[in-house]
Amino acid sequence: MKAIGKKWGSLMMAVLLFVSVPVLAADTKKQTNTAVRFYVECLDAQDGLMLISNVSSSLRKDIKLDADFTLSVGGEITQQTMLSYITKTPEIEKVLKKIQQTFQKEGYVVYAQDGTRYPISDLTPQNFDVEWNYMYFDSHWHINGRIIDLATNQPVYIGKADGQPATPQYTSNFAYIFGYNDTTMGAQGNLLRGEVCAMIHRLAKQNDKRGGFVYNASKPPVYEDIAGEWFRSAIEYLEHRGAFDTKKGGNIYPYAAVTRGETFKLLCIGLGFTSNPALTVDDYAQIMKNAGYIQGDENGSLNVSDLITRAEFCAIYNRVIGREDAGLVTKDGEKITAETYGFKDLTGNEWYYETMLKATSAYDEDGYVDIALRAVRNDLDDYQ
Repeated sequence: MKAIGKKWGSLMMAVLLFVSVPVLAADTKKQTNTAVRFYVECLDAQDGLMLISNVSSSLRKDIKLDADFTLSVGGEITQQTMLSYITKTPEIEKVLKKIQQTFQKEGYVVYAQDGTRYPISDLTPQNFDVEWNYMYFDSHWHINGRIIDLATNQPVYIGKADGQPATPQYTSNFAYIFGYNDTTMGAQGNLLRGEVCAMIHRLAKQNDKRGGFVYNASKPPVYEDIAGEWFRSAIEYLEHRGAFDTKKGGNIYPYAAVTRGETFKLLCIGLGFTSNPALTVDDYAQIMKNAGYIQGDENGSLNVSDLITRAEFCAIYNRVIGREDAGLVTKDGEKITAETYGFKDLTGNEWYYETMLKATSAYDEDGYVDIALRAVRNDLDDYQ
């Protein structure tokens, strides 16, 4: 699981799951099949407790109290005692899934204590746990749970995403795309699966965020049709992260053009915006949109079925690495144009003109274009 930013929403809320267990009178000897009601409640840091949504319908469970267990008002019953008499608590996976369903379509995201932002889709048992606590008040025993980030062992908060770009979690000073040749950028050309994977892998490797992946060229390739290819390590990195459904040993077709939807998935999985490989392409698109990395067309569509062009990908990539607002001037004041690099198919009138120049430029530590550094193609592909 990787964060998608560090931007606080306008409302920070801690998710609490409450179970209300009726108190047993002193002469009660047996009570079984008591319905456990769950609520998603939010604790606002400023406004206190506030009910958001009742989700009891699909999470209703039965608990059973021991036949000999009795409870008197004021009786000293510890949390451990209560826990020992409850034979079944809701499955964490179902609890987290219901929270996902409740908040996914409403533009909410998960926030860590330090403000780091995660997509709601990351609420899985692999990333989070539910910590249960028991208390007695208002003549009832209450069982409440809070969602805990397994990476930090801290509770998380849920808030509304504000739609602004997340703080970039990846940086790169290198030029990351070059032309088909010295004079043709081919910005409107379709991007290929192997090329997308290579650029994602390079960025993850530069930022030391490959999730434990170690490339071993001496082993047989994961897919038959990447043997000897320059992008083999990139394809195997994405496979390691779970981005592909293709069975190992088969063909991944690295020279095939990819859709916008598949590209969104590769970016989300490869850069750790979510660790869930089983979402729909629309879900991955929403994650990218919530992070501020993509925008819809004039009709609001994200066009997930369309093939992605080199220009469209570079516009997204520039936002991811924080290069969207970078300048196009050297430290000596020279303005960078298509003529600087010899491209004849960039006239200056295209919407992507500056996008492509920024993508094919390298930058020094002060944010100026470094023409000499552009010639240094960082060796990140493990190609021999």
